[in-house]
Amino acid sequence: MDIKSRSKNKLLKIIAPWVAAFSLVTVLFVGYDVFEHREYIEEDGFYKTSDFMVRVRNISEDLVDYVEKYKNEDYIKNVPEAEVKLKQDDLKNQLENEVNNINNEFSYRISDAKNQQDKEQENKLKKEKDEQIKQVTEKYEKQINDVATIKSEIIAIKLESLKMLDSKLNSYKNLKYYIIDNKDKTVKSNISNNNASYNIDDFNKVINKDLGFYIRTYYREYGGYDCNIKISDSNNSKNILDGLAGNVVSNNATIYLSVNKYITEGDSLYLQYKKYLDLKATMYGEILTALIAAVLLALSSFVLIREKRSDEIKNLKLLDRVPVEIKLTFIITSFCITFFIMTDARLFYVLSSRDYSYIVLAIILTSISLFILIKDVVRMRTEKIRSEILKKSILHKVYLFYKRVIRTIKEMLYVKSVFFKFIFFMISILFIILPTTVITILLLEHDANLWGGILSIFIVSFSLFTIVYSFKKLAMINKIIIGAERICSGDLNYNIEAKGKGNLATLANNINNMKAGLKNSIENEVKSDRLKTELITNVSHDLKTPLTSIINYVDLLKKDDISPEEMRDYIKVLDRKSQRLKVLIEDLFEASKAASGALELNIERVEVSSLLKQTLAEFEEKIKEAELDFRVSYPEEKLYIMADGKKLWRVFENLITNILKYSLGRTRVYILMSNEEGKIKISMKNISAYELEIDSEELVERFKRGDKSRNTEGSGLGLAIAKSLVELQKGVFNIEIDGDLFKVIMEFAEVK
Repeated sequence: MDIKSRSKNKLLKIIAPWVAAFSLVTVLFVGYDVFEHREYIEEDGFYKTSDFMVRVRNISEDLVDYVEKYKNEDYIKNVPEAEVKLKQDDLKNQLENEVNNINNEFSYRISDAKNQQDKEQENKLKKEKDEQIKQVTEKYEKQINDVATIKSEIIAIKLESLKMLDSKLNSYKNLKYYIIDNKDKTVKSNISNNNASYNIDDFNKVINKDLGFYIRTYYREYGGYDCNIKISDSNNSKNILDGLAGNVVSNNATIYLSVNKYITEGDSLYLQYKKYLDLKATMYGEILTALIAAVLLALSSFVLIREKRSDEIKNLKLLDRVPVEIKLTFIITSFCITFFIMTDARLFYVLSSRDYSYIVLAIILTSISLFILIKDVVRMRTEKIRSEILKKSILHKVYLFYKRVIRTIKEMLYVKSVFFKFIFFMISILFIILPTTVITILLLEHDANLWGGILSIFIVSFSLFTIVYSFKKLAMINKIIIGAERICSGDLNYNIEAKGKGNLATLANNINNMKAGLKNSIENEVKSDRLKTELITNVSHDLKTPLTSIINYVDLLKKDDISPEEMRDYIKVLDRKSQRLKVLIEDLFEASKAASGALELNIERVEVSSLLKQTLAEFEEKIKEAELDFRVSYPEEKLYIMADGKKLWRVFENLITNILKYSLGRTRVYILMSNEEGKIKISMKNISAYELEIDSEELVERFKRGDKSRNTEGSGLGLAIAKSLVELQKGVFNIEIDGDLFKVIMEFAEVK
């Protein structure tokens, strides 16, 4: 269950930022769309849409055209002279264009003939050109002078336009209109009463229905209108109506328009209303989507807020390693692109493939930007990670570079003799290079050639390389001088930065190695002094304990009033303590000899498994008394090593004694002997009765015990002697501690 729970939590932490980002993008996009098209969820929203207002404007313009341009057939047949003049001017322009085309066409041909000195062809072309111009001129002049024909064409065009306009205006079933030209009282309406003194009350009485929309535009200095719908500036509707009112003013007309409250099927207005209802349903669908996205945003935000903060720098993700400036640039750029796409694309209407691709791009960019933003906000709540992320920023790196430059300059100035030598060296180089460069440039200006340019580039490049190279080497020399001075003053933690290759880098590494060797020597000396102090303390304690007992019991024997039985008991204690003191002294001498290598060994071929069995047999009674379960494993074949049998027996004795003294009662002890590729490996494992809060290397020091209270009878030399004896016999002796598990591993080379 815990594994499943952890996996689920990990999955939540991965998807929560993406869910939050996509949800926030959805809320923002839908919110923008709803705000831009809020009329679709407002009361009387259909009449506030820009599509409806454009239709009202178009109908009004058609009505104005009707009463202003056409009125009736009699008015159309009375063509004013101004229109005839306009048509004649148009024909004259066409004539001029035709003549220009003919001139352009023949000018190239006549020019070619003239260049070829073909006089006959030139005259022929000129005559042909004049003939064509004459024909075109006669044609257009005939049309221009035929006023009757011009009037007939104008009347025919106007009658056809009137017929089409009349059909269009009469097709509206859900819209009622009435327009009067205030100059001549011409009226156009699709209601029965065409009284020129019409007013709004009469209009409403005639239509006798509830109005969904009503507007009256009338003549005033700047135009004016009355409307029963409150028009906002959100979708440019107000600008449309203002333009409509201005058109009415210029034509001195009054227009009444109304739309039934309940729009029925039968005209294009119904189709527009049906489209509005579909878009309204889409709007509510968008709002529902935004609500779901808002819930997901809240849930994912809750998961992100509850995310445990980690102070470990290793938890930095790849995203955290990108400089903050790059992420901010990406986020700002993405938001700007999204803003332009949002304001340009018509999200609410039928989208083109271009709009779809742009919107998908905007969603992807915004989602990634919000994901980065959310992750950074969540991650940077932890101070250490915030500090580490800021260290990755470009500004911080620039600041560090600035500090390095200042430090390098200070280091150069620190060793003034080297600095002034460098300055002298650079001035010398410049005095050589600059004149050469100037001479090369002058030669190049007077006699430009490839080799001069190559020489000039080479000199400049060499100069720059020399300056940069010298600067780096000087900085390295200063670092070595400063480092050597600090190491000499006792700062053994200072490390000379040695980059690159070469003699200076080798010198810096050598100084660092000398410093490291000196530091290790000092540390070893300090450790040796500490071990000596501990050894003296431990030896004093272990020798003093039996000696004190001997002194006390000798004082008791000096008394005259003790009984023979008490005397015998005292003598037994004295004997036991004396033996104990003797063993301690012998172990101490043996440990000292073994550690110094002064111990004499009788190296011979020894069958190690038999020796171990013999040792265990001698400890059989003690093993039973200790209530320990020994599990011993030997290989079937005999195993031989080169060793001193007595000293190896002493090793086994010390280790088994150590196990009997320090093992937890009623636990198992594992002794395993194996042959692994020519290596005889012997391991002994037991569970300690004491907490082993000590390093494995310290356990093999002389007079070291696992029980710090030193309550057991051990001398603290057993493991030290065992390790020294094994190493004297060319073996390997290691100790491993894992909690209360104590393990000794010995290795010897096998001999056949």
